[in-house]
Order: sequence, then structure tokens, then C-alpha cells
Amino acid sequence: MRIDWNASMPGRYEAASCAQSAEATAPPAAARIEGGYVALYRDDVLLRRIWIGYSPLPLRAASSGTHVYVLTAPAADGPARLLGFDARTGFRTMNYPVPYSGSSLDVASGIAIFSTTGGGGLYGLRLSDGQIAFLAAERADTNAQIEAPGIAYVDNLYPSRIRPGTAHVKFVPLSAVRHDLARVGHTLRVPNRVRAFAMDGPRVSLVVAGPEKSCDRILHWNIPWHYTAFISKPGERAPTCATGRTSDARATSLALGGLGSAWVLHGPNGSRLVRENSVACVERVLATGRIPLVAADRSLIAFVRRTGTRWTIGTAGWRTARPIATSRFRLRALSVDGDRIAALRGDGKVEIWSRWGSLLTTIATPGATSIALNTGKVTVVGRSRTLDVFDADTGRLEHSWRLPEGAAGPVDVQYGVAVVTRGTTVLGIRLATGRTAALTHAPARVRAQIEGPGVAYQYNVGGHGFVGFVSLARIEQLLGTL
Repeated sequence: MRIDWNASMPGRYEAASCAQSAEATAPPAAARIEGGYVALYRDDVLLRRIWIGYSPLPLRAASSGTHVYVLTAPAADGPARLLGFDARTGFRTMNYPVPYSGSSLDVASGIAIFSTTGGGGLYGLRLSDGQIAFLAAERADTNAQIEAPGIAYVDNLYPSRIRPGTAHVKFVPLSAVRHDLARVGHTLRVPNRVRAFAMDGPRVSLVVAGPEKSCDRILHWNIPWHYTAFISKPGERAPTCATGRTSDARATSLALGGLGSAWVLHGPNGSRLVRENSVACVERVLATGRIPLVAADRSLIAFVRRTGTRWTIGTAGWRTARPIATSRFRLRALSVDGDRIAALRGDGKVEIWSRWGSLLTTIATPGATSIALNTGKVTVVGRSRTLDVFDADTGRLEHSWRLPEGAAGPVDVQYGVAVVTRGTTVLGIRLATGRTAALTHAPARVRAQIEGPGVAYQYNVGGHGFVGFVSLARIEQLLGTL
């Protein structure tokens, strides 16, 4: 027996047989993926096939009104895509990047919703501009569906709280979904200046300066969720603020990787590397001494410690730090991608190491000042104002582009787009073509990083820190489809 629930009348539900609930009107066309096609059926009768292709691979399909929508798998070095087609003509009407791997799809009222693989969450995409918002946490596919009133989905986040034979169904009004989409990308303002910032996936981490002698605080911002939380608080007497009130050390650099982050506290007695677990709300000092560099990507956090004339690359786990490599050369920059670490030496060479300490490649990059390791490429900003792209496995130079006057690193790369800054302007550069565009302008000197959802940029004005966001859909409007 099926239970029918009228979401517009809370508490009202009734049992209904399949025969009782049949509609007299014709049902909407059902969309199915068939190889490289999306096929439209009504009552198991084929209406039309529309060719999608196999690159990227189509995964999910849904129809709404006179349109059909297809969610694809991610490309080798690009995002997944949400494609829209006119069901009557087969012409493509929409093409938006999706920086997540989707396991479901439904569309109604100008909004597409999809669950991510691995229980990452339920997201909504606004069809008018490609804006994406986080809508709900979930452990697995919740069979989420959207219609004109809103979204209904099975709440499976806490299975132990659900009695056997029952299911918890949640309803989110469409007005609330539109409100969440409207909030994404609003500039974040924090009460004091920002000393350092980092981005990984949809999250941004900030070092918010403490006023006068007060302790610095670390703030996390989830962009599609539009959620902020301080993960270090003076009253906790953790390493970042041992006395609970004042500190003689300031956080000078910061890295964010997955659910954890690390920062360097610099004071008169040297530096301390603090590793944080935001799930358990625990801070630990993993290394001390002179620590000039820290970088991260997903679950890997790496750092550099100097001891005399020796420079050591280490990795920071939840509880301990582990040295993996040493160098007699000064290390000037650090970049992490997946399980690999790139270090820029003072003699202009880039060494690429595995997280377990195996030297994979050494690349000569004369005059390099900043590096970014991403999906098998090493992107370098040099003193001669060029942006050079090397194959990370062979060391072969693939592209060299002249940077605009005044542009400089640090450089960051995602989906074949490099981000650099020029004073108050954030620039995006296509690595394959050299096409360059101004992504945004800030009222003060700016720094920027790029991840799957888009570009986060940070600046300080009038004693306050600000963080803005440029979505991946907007970047494609300026630089072309990725």
C-alpha cells in the first residue's frame, strides 16, 4: 500500500491503491538514458530520441514541460554538465557546469535538483543562470523530487533515529529553495581584517585578526550552504589562544583540505603548525620551528619546515606530522593536488613528490615565483610575466602565455582555468588557449583561489575583511565552456 501525503495540508495523509490514484489526464513524458541518447516515452511508447553523445557520458535524465534535461558525468579535466533540450525539436537550449557528480535528477518550476554520489548532499540549480545551492544533508540517495509546491525527500541522515517500518519524509517549500539560491554568492563580511585565506571544494577558511592583543580566530564558510562557523574560540584555551584571552602569536598562513585545516602561528619563539579537526573540534600542535609554507588539497595537508640549511617537506595527519623529503635548496612555494605535492626550489626547479615520499618528477622552471599543481599539469608564474604550463609527468612545456601588465601570482588552477590578480582585479586565463578575462573587481587589493564551485576572492577595507564569490557558470560566460 502507498501512503499519499498532501504537503500543502500538514498532517493530512491517506492510503490509496494504485488504481485509486490514477489520473484521467495523460502522464508526462518519461525521460530515459539509452546509450548516447535520451529517449522520451509516454505509456511505454517512444516519442523521440535526442542524441547526447558519450563525452561527457550522460547519467540521469528528467523532463519538465516541453523540455528534457540531462545530467552528465564529470569530464576528465572538467565539471559535470546539466544540459537542456527542447523535447519537440531536439535542439539544445541550456548547458551549465556542475562541479559535483550526481546520482539523481528532477526538474520543475525552473529549478533542477540532484543528489551527489557518496551521500554528499542534495543540491539545487537555478535554470536561469546556473546558480547552485546546497539544500539538504543526506547519507545516500533520498529519492528527492520537486514539483510546483516544493521538494519532498526521504530524511535518512540519522538512520538510528528511525523506527523499523517507518520513514521520515521532509518537505521544503519552493519559496525556501529560491531563498537559498538567492543567498549564494553574497559577499561575506567579517568583523576584523583577514590575515590569510584558503579554499578547498565548496569551503573557504579565513584567519580573522583579533583586535589589539586578542587572539586570532579561524572561520569556515561553506559557499553553497551560505553557512559560517568559527572553529577556534578564545575561551577554549586551545593552541591558537592558549590563555583564553590574548596571544603573542599570530596566524600568518593557512591551508584547507577536506574537513580539516591547518595554520601556522608565528611568534617571538618561532612557529607552530596547528592541525584542526572541525568534526571533533580539536586543535593539535604537530610541528614547531620555522614553518614558512603550508598547503592542502582534499585529505592531504603538507608543510615546509626549515632547520638550519635543511628544508623539510612534511605531511600533517590528524594526530601526527610525518617528514617525507628534505632539500638543501630553499623552498619558495608549495602546492598540493590529490596525493601529490609540488615544491618550488630556490634554483627555479619544481620537485613533485608523492604523499609517501617518492620523488616523481623534477621540472626546470627558471624565474618561477608561484606554482599550482592540478590534474597532471604544473602551472608557473615567472618573473618575465609569463604563465607557463608543464606536463607534471614528463616536464614538457605545453603552453606559455604572456600575462597582462601588472598581473602576478600566487596562481591557482581548476578545470584548466588559472586565476591570478592584478591589483584590485581577479583575472581568469584558459590554459589551453590563453584567453583572458577579468572575473571581478574589488575595492581594494585582492587575492583569489579557484575550486570546483568557482572563485573565492578576499580583500580588506576599513578594518573589515570581505570574501566574494564568482560562480563557475559565470566564469564560463566570460571564458567559454570548460
